[in-house]
Amino acid sequence: MSEEILRVEGLMKTFATRPSLLQRARRRETVPVRAVDDVGFTLGRGEILGIAGESGSGKSTTARCLNRLVEPDGGTIVFDGIDVRALAGRELREVRRRIQMVFQDPYASLNPRMSIGNAILEAGRVHRQLGTTAPRQFVRERLDMVRLPESFADRRPRDLSGGQRQRVAIARALATDPEIIVADEAVSALDVSVQTEIVNLFLDLRDEMGLSIVFVSHQLPVLAALTDRIAVMRSGALVELATTRAIFEDPQHPYTQGLLAAHPHPRFQREPSP
Repeated sequence: MSEEILRVEGLMKTFATRPSLLQRARRRETVPVRAVDDVGFTLGRGEILGIAGESGSGKSTTARCLNRLVEPDGGTIVFDGIDVRALAGRELREVRRRIQMVFQDPYASLNPRMSIGNAILEAGRVHRQLGTTAPRQFVRERLDMVRLPESFADRRPRDLSGGQRQRVAIARALATDPEIIVADEAVSALDVSVQTEIVNLFLDLRDEMGLSIVFVSHQLPVLAALTDRIAVMRSGALVELATTRAIFEDPQHPYTQGLLAAHPHPRFQREPSP
């Protein structure tokens, strides 16, 4: 594997949920649910790591813990030699600049009253990434990275298709010059043909910019086409971690075997990145 950029060990997260009627009768005010239970993995520079699992498996919570959008209860997150859980204030904001999120619903994450250009500029300004670059040039460069023309800078989210909005969300993440992008179900709301385009865009960004990517998805064909390794989660726990080829051709854990049997998936074709 390439040089390590991220290491996660013993990650834990528990949420308090509303009790059932029976639990309330027993005077239980909250019920703890372990969403992430002792999860650990590494990410290499330029690697695309998939996190797979069904709804409720803890994969999205794990992803959001990486830059502490969700605050973990335990474990360590080491990014480029930095203990992320020990940070606060400016140092934490700097790590969040370097580890950017792309979410499932781009429309919900974009201000409907803000032009696409201003949305990209805002991200760059918040993290002071414009430098001496003219604002229009800064926007044009980010739109070009996601294969959108400069004319999109003056449009608003309502004027765009789902795939175009997701490209804008990726462009806004790129406005901070990140080293890791964490994509949480970033293509699951898109048509299959558009999914393929966005998957190819992520591959291009990895190849052209050396980005590391954590890609969360319940869609096995997407993970087969995109990732170098896959971490399989069930009920908050990591049950299997292997190369994408090994997951699809020789799964070891019964849960992984069940996932592959229950969901259609293509014959594996990709070679892992060097």
